[in-house]
Amino acid sequence: MSTPQPTRQPSLQRVWYVTLSHIALDFYMTLAPPLWAFFKAHFGLSLLQFSFLPSVISVVGSIAQPFMGYFSDRRNRMALVALGLLVCGIFVSLIGFAPSAPVLALFLIGATLGSSLFHPTAGGLVTALAPHRSNLAMAIFLTGGTLGMAIGAVTGTRIVERYGLEQLWIVVFPSLVLSALMFGLSRTSLPGERRPSAGKVDFGLLRTAEMRPLWVLYAISVLRSLIHNGFVSFTALLGSNWEWSHGKIGWVFSAYLLSSTLGRITGGYLADRVSPRKLLAFSNASSALFY
Repeated sequence: MSTPQPTRQPSLQRVWYVTLSHIALDFYMTLAPPLWAFFKAHFGLSLLQFSFLPSVISVVGSIAQPFMGYFSDRRNRMALVALGLLVCGIFVSLIGFAPSAPVLALFLIGATLGSSLFHPTAGGLVTALAPHRSNLAMAIFLTGGTLGMAIGAVTGTRIVERYGLEQLWIVVFPSLVLSALMFGLSRTSLPGERRPSAGKVDFGLLRTAEMRPLWVLYAISVLRSLIHNGFVSFTALLGSNWEWSHGKIGWVFSAYLLSSTLGRITGGYLADRVSPRKLLAFSNASSALFY
């Protein structure tokens, strides 16, 4: 007679909690980009000066993320998910009080570090929590992030347009509530939430011939990120030049992010039916052309 598995349902339930946190975190990370044109005019930045702002933030987040993932493998991952969300939410809610562009950059870098701690930790956590339903868990998790981005792009611009930049502090409350919930859940860890026996990383493996395809994919990912960040960083400036309202810029951002999600779903469907190499080649060429 088989014994029941009591942890599976609670584990999947925790996947939903992590997904709620993902909605909140990507909500925070999408508040600022639609406001780039506002920040440029508010702080009197030239186009060259402004271009450093999203670039530095993106580089810091990219560099920090592998280290955050390695760090989180040895600790209570539910608690680190809560910490990443809390840090991100607090720093984003402070940007309305930034007295200068360097301080704004520091606040956004702080938010990015919180995001860098959250994403690799939460991504590994949801699949570990539901090992028998890992595809479903990851699908739920990724869909939550997309929903958060779509909501954030509209919400930030509406708050600034109606109430002013200083009132962005009100967005801090979801991070406070959800991080408190996640910290509470971390006190009763389920299998997969903590991996104290994680081994050391063999960095010599990165120099082997077997890793060359990974480096090619890494280069493609870098180029795709450049294109994505280009759209995100300068769409607000184009809209400002065309005298769009902040609200209209936010809706355009939401449409772009939702289209990006549809592209991911379509790509996943086609990748099972056509040559992945041809699909990558077409995707890279078409995205660069439209950019």
